[in-house]
Amino acid sequence: MADPICRWRNTSIKQVSEFTQVLPHYPMRKEDARAFVEKQWHEWDGGNDFFRTPYQLAAQLGLYYEDDSMFYPRFNHILTINEARRYIEGWIRRYYVPNPYTGSIRYEGQPIILNSQLYQAAMSGESELNGFFRSRLNIDLGNKDILTNILNNFSDIKVEDGRFSIKKEASIGDLTSQNNSEDKKAFFDTFNDIQIDELKTKIPDNISRQIIYYGAPGTGKSHKIKAQLEGVSKENIFRTTFHPDSDYSTFVGAYKPTMEKPIEKVYAKGELISRLTEMKEGGVTYSPQKFGAKYWRSLKQLNLSDKKDILQACGMSDNYTVEFDKGVAVGEEYLACSKESRIIYSFVPQAFLNAYIQAYKKPDEKIYLIIEEINRGNCAQIFGDLFQLLDRDGTGKSEYTIKADADLKAFVEEKLGEDNPGIKDGELCLPSNLYIYATMNTSDQSLFPIDSAFKRRWDWEYEPIKYKNTDWKIVIANTEYSWVSFQRKVNDKILSATSSEDKMLGDYFVNPSDGVITDKVLLNKILFYLWNDVCKDGEGDIFKISETEDVSFSELYGENGTKTLMKMMSYLGVTNSNDNKVNVGNDEEKAEL
Repeated sequence: MADPICRWRNTSIKQVSEFTQVLPHYPMRKEDARAFVEKQWHEWDGGNDFFRTPYQLAAQLGLYYEDDSMFYPRFNHILTINEARRYIEGWIRRYYVPNPYTGSIRYEGQPIILNSQLYQAAMSGESELNGFFRSRLNIDLGNKDILTNILNNFSDIKVEDGRFSIKKEASIGDLTSQNNSEDKKAFFDTFNDIQIDELKTKIPDNISRQIIYYGAPGTGKSHKIKAQLEGVSKENIFRTTFHPDSDYSTFVGAYKPTMEKPIEKVYAKGELISRLTEMKEGGVTYSPQKFGAKYWRSLKQLNLSDKKDILQACGMSDNYTVEFDKGVAVGEEYLACSKESRIIYSFVPQAFLNAYIQAYKKPDEKIYLIIEEINRGNCAQIFGDLFQLLDRDGTGKSEYTIKADADLKAFVEEKLGEDNPGIKDGELCLPSNLYIYATMNTSDQSLFPIDSAFKRRWDWEYEPIKYKNTDWKIVIANTEYSWVSFQRKVNDKILSATSSEDKMLGDYFVNPSDGVITDKVLLNKILFYLWNDVCKDGEGDIFKISETEDVSFSELYGENGTKTLMKMMSYLGVTNSNDNKVNVGNDEEKAEL
């Protein structure tokens, strides 16, 4: 049995995007790249075995290749779902077998381009998948389910019950590849010209109902969400921020003590007749007097004739109006004094449940639940069994429902009604008009690692650093420096030291209202962050005034702090807004700097 495509797991659009999350974004030495990938894979999937099986599929997808000393990734960023779809559709139309990663196929002829050969065979009347591979490559197909999934989802070919046919008319390319089946570089280069950015405006709305926007601090993740929600009614937007103390009750809701100030209802004569009849039939002794005390406010609104009518309607003597009046007097004197605020327990809904109910109340409007800093809380604890709802079907609804507990069920039924699809049969189901957007600072991933099962239920969109605030300046002792120049110099050193973008300075790491970053802000916000979060173990090569002289954070304060800070900026090579070297002070000061 031979496998034309790696038997690991069914290839999906989301999986391609995930691979570009763990692979480096620029060429690296092979040993460094492998260490980097294993670290990323462990954080993403929880395992330590990327180069045991997953790597085979990533390589066959053309996402990287290695030579004897270097590791070459295809992409310099993490693919969006949109881009991943476009890539894999281009990939399957160029993919050929055998190739350097199909070791189970022993075939000496020219490699065949799979999509094109199947298309041509179908045009010629062939339809049996196993027979196709025996005639073309002299193999017995070993992973029909994997191959079927890829062809059905991304190619021009449809496979059902082991038989293939043309899915749609297409203009197919060459039937065979001219490459050597052992040439990894040639195989990798086969996919170089795939365009991945042509479908951005064509993706259906239901593709991205759960998105996590992630990137370095200050890259504008929250701002991007805000821009997307421009024009959306405030009552259709629900926000929450996760933190270490967040749990299911603070996200969904729970019974809590609340203050209640009772408001006694005033009943009409007919309603009072019903209630008095209930008391009488319940065997309540001296029911007229007790009734008078209990409903004193309503009875006080009635005249004598109405009171007699109530008694007669309940089969009682109208002489009992005296008992009514006694009860009213007791109620007014004593019970009125007890109508003070009191603590009661009631179900208090939180952000998720408020958004959920609103979505079912307004099925024709889009409802948004925004979760800021999603990885600062324990997602497994916070979502609980709601985790199951995050699997959406093709219509955008939850593919699997969950049973609501008794308290939650009672509350939702009260708000929506028992027959509403939002609580039908006591089950919860996310509707297609509920969108959940979240933000995540990648530098905070160590707080609460998000497990791979949770990650795979979200679409991920990387928010890169754009170096866009070219008009911002840093001012130290009346000397101006370019913020973007400082940002680039520091980020280059962070990337060089850590091989990671997680701790780099985003465009809005600080956000001065006038575009001026003072030395105080530079010290107490930016450099403090760099000292504690980036350079605490001596990494980064940032806190230096020469190749041989390091400075501590405390040296940037005090009598010589400003001069030291300017020397540090000079060592980093920070320029002014015109990209020119900064000259400071008089000749003596220049010499010192």
